[in-house]
This record gives sequence, structure tokens and C-alpha cells, in this order.
Amino acid sequence: MLRVGIISAPLATLNRREPRLSLDLEDLVSHRGLLFVTHDLDELDSALAEFRRCGVEVIAVNGGGGTISRVLTAALRIWPADSLPMVFPLRGGNFNVLANDLGIRGKPIVLLRRLLAALEKPRRTYISRHTLLVDGNCGFIYADGSTARFLEDFYRK
Repeated sequence: MLRVGIISAPLATLNRREPRLSLDLEDLVSHRGLLFVTHDLDELDSALAEFRRCGVEVIAVNGGGGTISRVLTAALRIWPADSLPMVFPLRGGNFNVLANDLGIRGKPIVLLRRLLAALEKPRRTYISRHTLLVDGNCGFIYADGSTARFLEDFYRK
């Protein structure tokens, strides 16, 4: 059974800056998982269908908030809602509010190493977050305080 499936978004900020990143992640996951670089929703659906066929336990997302939302939305087309794999953000994008909210810090390679090590332990810690489904699109519910900070700056000036 493959434990980790990685979706890598080629247009994510870090992937554009570090074109080898997806290859490095793939080398690291090697025999324990699969990595797909997805350019569109059809490729994403195909990758997730392969993850399901292989019994992937965790989908690691090398992208930002938009990529994670697209992965969740596509995963709901592939898996029943009550049997979705866990999702782990690798912070490859520009917008990492979810990772920040979960206390996930570090570069994607470091985070993937930590994830793989954690999967080897008999006892693991999971963080659960509610999602929101709007017009068929799935995403996480979080508050990062940016609206309040914007209003404070606005009224200060």
C-alpha cells in the first residue's frame, strides 16, 4: 500500500521559483508514495483516482490554498465523503493560511520528511478542521485576522 500521494501544482509560487522541487519531493517519497504534477482538473482527477486505487492514506499538497481547495473538491468526486484520505499542506504556494492555522512551518522537503517519519510511528497526532462546500467547491474554514488588520490599517490612515 502506498502511504502518501503528492499533488504538485506547477504554477504554485515555490514551484515556479524552484523548478526541481517536484523532482526532489518525488525522490524523497520514492517507494512509499506517488507524486503527480497536475496542470488541469482532468489530470487532478486521474491522479486522485490512482491514489484511491493504490490505497493512499495521506494526500500531501505542494501548492497553496487554491490548490488545496481544488484537491479537496476533486477528492470528493473520487472518494465517498466519509472515507477521504487525510490532507497535508506542504506550503508550496503563496497563500498558506491553512498551514499557518495548523502550525505547519518549514519548506516542503522538510515537511514531507516529517510526514513520512510520523507515518512510521504507531501513535500519531491528527488535527481535524471543518470544511465548507459551496456550489460544489470544497475548502477549509479558517480565520487569519487579515480582515481585522486591514480595517485597523484603513482607519489608522
